[in-house]
Amino acid sequence: HVGYLRVGPVALEIYPKLDREGPERDWRGLLFHMLRVVLGVRITAQENAPLAPRAGSLYDVLVARFLEETHNLLREGLTRSYREVEENSTAFRGRLLIAPHLRANHLHKERFYVAYEVHDTDNLPNRILHRALQRVSRTSASMDLLHRAEAALASFPDVSTAPIRSAEWSVLDRLDRRTRRYRQALTLARMILIDERPDLRWGGREVMALLFDMNSLFEAYLTQVLRGLPGCRIRSQSRVRFWTPTTGTSSWMKPDLIVEREGEPPLVIDAKWKVPKRDRPDDGDLRQIFAYLHAYDGVRG
Repeated sequence: HVGYLRVGPVALEIYPKLDREGPERDWRGLLFHMLRVVLGVRITAQENAPLAPRAGSLYDVLVARFLEETHNLLREGLTRSYREVEENSTAFRGRLLIAPHLRANHLHKERFYVAYEVHDTDNLPNRILHRALQRVSRTSASMDLLHRAEAALASFPDVSTAPIRSAEWSVLDRLDRRTRRYRQALTLARMILIDERPDLRWGGREVMALLFDMNSLFEAYLTQVLRGLPGCRIRSQSRVRFWTPTTGTSSWMKPDLIVEREGEPPLVIDAKWKVPKRDRPDDGDLRQIFAYLHAYDGVRG
């Protein structure tokens, strides 16, 4: 895994290093580059930017970008939407809910249990941004970012503070013309909130973990890069049947990437973030290549 981990005042960054010997490379810059390509979010570690957190930590760089995107949304105006409210009120509005009204008001004839629509900023995209701002105000080690998060919270309209459920993150897959401008802020907010669980608190010291599986990150990076090839179709994690027994279930193989171009055999890619020992693949890699050649009628490995 690569990324950022902090327990109380102790922070650790893990970079995608490969070389065993030789000159040190800018592994930090490489990690930012891969995240920028995979997430589709502009992330730049600017060491000399005024008030920038020394690109000090991966978390602070992502938070700074999130605060910039959120500030822009607040300046433009947060999106509003319709939502239904149910309440037991002394004023009649909307429609009367008969069953709840009879249960709640058989002794209170002056009240009405009603449902009505309101048009405001209390919707899921804004709730996610607000929740992420609250998390930043608790976890950021940079006073500059802390003050910026608190200023954004002070100007944020009232929204529900309920925790964001896992299923609700599907909002990223169904942004409409009103919320499309939220995409980068919501992507970064998800990274800030992804490990927010009560069991990560112990002794008053909050754990902040922002970790990525390096093999998955490298595979996603290759997928995005290869999609820029002209005339090619990229398939990711596509299954093909490898062996079918007389009885029972079949065995399947699932290469990481398949690059297809009309009139040419497919290019099968298995992404591995490692340096082969003695500049040659190990036996397991060779067997995997042979299996792919057999399954896809390959002409070379």
